[in-house]
Amino acid sequence: MQQNSDNLLSYYDRFVEEYEKIRTLTAEEKARLRELAMEGPFMDLRSDWALKHALSDIRVLKKLLNDMLPVKVDKVTPLPNEVDRFFEGDKDATMDVLCESEGRQFLVEMQRRKQAWFTRRMLYYGASMFHAQIKKGENYDKLCPVFVICFMDFILHHEDDKPIYRYAMREISSGERYPVPGDNGIDLLFISLCELPRLRKQYEQLTIEEKWLYYLENMHTFAEKPEGIDEDFAPLFEVSRLSRLDEKEKFQYFRDMLTDYQKRDIGTAYYEDGLKEGLEKGLEQGRENTSREIARKLLEIGLSAEQIKMATGVDVSAS
Repeated sequence: MQQNSDNLLSYYDRFVEEYEKIRTLTAEEKARLRELAMEGPFMDLRSDWALKHALSDIRVLKKLLNDMLPVKVDKVTPLPNEVDRFFEGDKDATMDVLCESEGRQFLVEMQRRKQAWFTRRMLYYGASMFHAQIKKGENYDKLCPVFVICFMDFILHHEDDKPIYRYAMREISSGERYPVPGDNGIDLLFISLCELPRLRKQYEQLTIEEKWLYYLENMHTFAEKPEGIDEDFAPLFEVSRLSRLDEKEKFQYFRDMLTDYQKRDIGTAYYEDGLKEGLEKGLEQGRENTSREIARKLLEIGLSAEQIKMATGVDVSAS
């Protein structure tokens, strides 16, 4: 057991060494990062790797889809998470979790940090799943609905305040659904944005959809599975236990978590260093400009270049 633990720590240390090219970490800092990732019995499901791992359990994935979407899912088949490009120059679309059920396709994403054009990326991902459904010579009746669920650890601007926002294609004035013959009342494209920080209700007041947000946001804070939990969420707790991960999986999880910590810490450090450096350069440039202006005026009143250099440090003879 001790040897496995030592091997795992050596994995961690080798990976941390990669980041020392950017920011030197002491042994204490390395230990702190390990503790941040591994301090509780459960993974932080806001991590991309952790969510993918949890949803690799078909029981958990089926429950998520059935709870979050207006469709019934009986059988789920995982799909490669990279959609084929239509043309050679198309942008790649690599997703977190992609699966299908009876032709319908489902995408589940976790986004920790706010990014430019994020909502456009979700739309692009959904659209890219359409063009992969039919081949040359096939009719468009083969197109099946696409559902996008994105859990977000930040908030966007909306006209109201709620944790889940659902979008589909509607006629602007009447709200009529986009007409697709044979769709059985299901929208062809359905996007659900789930903003974790907006969830402020007591647990007893949560809907089944909101309970997913609650567990994804708080799983890593639990010391043990809470009493009174809905029994059908038990598989989510089971698959989220760090003790169930093998050595390689623990390293993969730690690597994903460390990447997040490092991006946040290094980004803050560089921002603060940039402010300090910019201020220092600004003050230095200001002092230099002031000295040159004084030197110019001293030259105008007849002082020698040597006298001006002694007074201001500016060599006007080199100008």
